[in-house]
Amino acid sequence: MNNGSRYKASQLAAVLENQGRKQRWLALQLGIHESIVSAWISGKRTLGEDRAKQVADTLGLPLFLLFDVTNGTETVAETREVA
Repeated sequence: MNNGSRYKASQLAAVLENQGRKQRWLALQLGIHESIVSAWISGKRTLGEDRAKQVADTLGLPLFLLFDVTNGTETVAETREVA
């Protein structure tokens, strides 16, 4: 169920590094371009609930360890997501 919340990947880079994984690996697992993962990590893009859950499942972690949740107060440019 998508409640309109957006997820900022606050700990994604640290988790990937800790797991010995690269952005490219995550992108391949999700079937997206590596630049999207890079944009999440840099904070240029946020994720919708479904995609955030997919990332968390792929990494084997709960959402709260990877993401900060926003309630939609960001601008459209900050929340743009392609995938």
